[in-house]
Amino acid sequence: MNEEPIPPLAEPPGKKPTGGKKLSVPPRLVVAVLLVVALIFFVVQNGDDVAFEWLVFDMTGPLWVVIIVAAVGGAVLNEVFGLVRRRRRRRR
Repeated sequence: MNEEPIPPLAEPPGKKPTGGKKLSVPPRLVVAVLLVVALIFFVVQNGDDVAFEWLVFDMTGPLWVVIIVAAVGGAVLNEVFGLVRRRRRRRR
């Protein structure tokens, strides 16, 4: 019995061979993680009580609370303005 080996199935044109899957990390995720780590270090180093004023509010509290509130507020404003920008682009 002289059998010929069956050739492997050819992949469709334009498709890359699937030898091993590479994990790709989006650059935005890397930057976000680095910013969070930097924020954590900053908060740990700045735990003193401070007096702060904003509009009609005059308070004293830990500096890390002010830092976190400012960071969260900035992230929320970024998302809001990004949403407005995307809606304007869609309407054009």
